[in-house]
Amino acid sequence: MKYLEETFGDNTRAFPMKETETNALPMFIVAIYSLWNGFLFDFKICLVEPKGDEFPTPAQFKKHQEIIEKVTECPVIFAFERIESYNRNRLIQQKVNFIIADKQIYIPSLLIQLKDYVKPVQKAIPHLQPAAQCLLLFHLQKQNLNGLGFRAMAEKLPYSYLTINRAVDNLAAAGLCQIEGTKEKTVLFGNHKKELWEKALPMFTNPVKKGIYINDRLPENMAVQTNINALAHYTHINDENKRYMAIWTEHFRRLHKTGEIRMFSEYDGEFFVEQWKYDPIILAEDGFIDKLSLYLIFKDDQDERVNQEINELIKNFPW
Repeated sequence: MKYLEETFGDNTRAFPMKETETNALPMFIVAIYSLWNGFLFDFKICLVEPKGDEFPTPAQFKKHQEIIEKVTECPVIFAFERIESYNRNRLIQQKVNFIIADKQIYIPSLLIQLKDYVKPVQKAIPHLQPAAQCLLLFHLQKQNLNGLGFRAMAEKLPYSYLTINRAVDNLAAAGLCQIEGTKEKTVLFGNHKKELWEKALPMFTNPVKKGIYINDRLPENMAVQTNINALAHYTHINDENKRYMAIWTEHFRRLHKTGEIRMFSEYDGEFFVEQWKYDPIILAEDGFIDKLSLYLIFKDDQDERVNQEINELIKNFPW
């Protein structure tokens, strides 16, 4: 494990497999191997280390790899402290994934084959997907999602199980959470909420996709106040007469298609409407957008007073 960390840095993580997961494996597998779940870059992996002095044949390693992969549904990588060169060559012939501490990494199923002279690969910080950003902001502000299953989250948030799955995968790949379980997956956020926010901040994006003016009033169950109206609500900034509203892009498109929004303009109208990448209603507070999304809208604003108030908002946020 240490060799992987030294080679790939923050792009790798590993944690012991839960008893509920090992129970799904044949007893002889659990008896002869120590097992970990983990991530290597964006790939979920299972790390397997032989116990004791017994050493299966390369053909047996291949068979055991297939058995474990069928249950865990992810690539299996065997970890060795040392191994004779002839056995290593036979493992390569069998296309068995393995790592040898301080010597070699051979993972053909992930198209990775690195020697110890290869420098660690640095992965660029990704931007979170809209559903992943919304899910994380929900965890930070609305309800603690630690230890919650994907299906349970799909009942709390207006997203399908598949969307939740992809969102959590995105968060895990960004190093913001861990995924536990195989058949019934759960999410685990290890950091304190303030630390998690600070870690995720470079990956968050402005939730506003596009802004336009309209004269039609939006349904109250689809839109909430945003921008300067929300900033005035939460801080000491003076409000404006113009109404700024936030709505999910999908809802706006549907309202326009059904004729509930008849015309819109880039230049003038009674309401300025922000079309959001995720549904602001999910995170809304008393008819206004949530505080953290508001910060993401204004964090790069050049107005000194706005900048001061938005930073004070985060400073006093009740983590």
